[in-house]
Amino acid sequence: MKVDLHIHTCISDGLLTKPEIISLAQQQQVMVISFTDHNCYTDNNPLRKEAGEKGVRIIDGIEFSAEFHRKEVHICAYGLKGLSNQLEEFCGKYAELKTEQTKRRCEESTKHPLLTPHGEEIYISFDELCDFKKEGIFFWNEIGYLLSDKYNQMGYLPRMDYNDANNLLNGDLKTGERFQHSFRNLEKGKILWHSPKRSFYIDAERLIHLIKDAEGLSCLVHPGEQNLEESTIREMRRFGLDALEVYTPKNKGRFPYYRKISEDLGLYISGGTDFHYFDDKHRLGMVLMGSNHNQRPDENDFFPITIGKIDILDKLL
Repeated sequence: MKVDLHIHTCISDGLLTKPEIISLAQQQQVMVISFTDHNCYTDNNPLRKEAGEKGVRIIDGIEFSAEFHRKEVHICAYGLKGLSNQLEEFCGKYAELKTEQTKRRCEESTKHPLLTPHGEEIYISFDELCDFKKEGIFFWNEIGYLLSDKYNQMGYLPRMDYNDANNLLNGDLKTGERFQHSFRNLEKGKILWHSPKRSFYIDAERLIHLIKDAEGLSCLVHPGEQNLEESTIREMRRFGLDALEVYTPKNKGRFPYYRKISEDLGLYISGGTDFHYFDDKHRLGMVLMGSNHNQRPDENDFFPITIGKIDILDKLL
């Protein structure tokens, strides 16, 4: 039985609604899921009956942006009995900041649109984004979703997927080289439609205590993205960290390393895909281990996250 305890919906920076993900989980035989939107907690109780009829179990979750020794870390909270006043205040301020940053990037795009070889302008206005985003928090990568859709509708090659668009927004050099002939004014390696970035995090130790106070489990997710080592995770364990996300795309090549840390420190083992949208390379409950960028991966390229590989569900179910 496959599981996925790290899923983002359109309430934060994913593309799909919760009902759409429940249906997708049924199709892909993922029987336990958790919606872990960024710093945004919503009630899943109205969905449990529909999910149960489709053989899908929902674990309540939320992914928090935290800071530990001046380094960004992400911590998922599972099984919370609602949010404390402190966490609600943090989430509210985070939403305001993200909306402000996203609006500024939209404004930059209207001032400095991309120009196609035929001189067509591509920009994303904030009004367009508001039409696209029906609920939840605004995120800059949603600009990427609209950018790729607009570009592909014009029929240019190479095709641009959502990951390509977000890489362009981030100023990724290799992606810029792939699309250097698609735009007259694309500056390779430079952040596209840049606006000043203000970070807003909650202290990791404080967060873990607040999660525990709310009868939840704290799980450090995708430690490989921040290249976190055992000493850091051990310190977080000392002040109450409950679990470690071992099986996730951003830990590729380090599954045994993080599993051993979990076992040595007595942490529950978790797994999730950090799912944002579905395509050939992004599936629920399956980690893509490697494939040629220009080829469609097959089943052998994926690593399934199964209930036998993780033990956090022993506490959550």
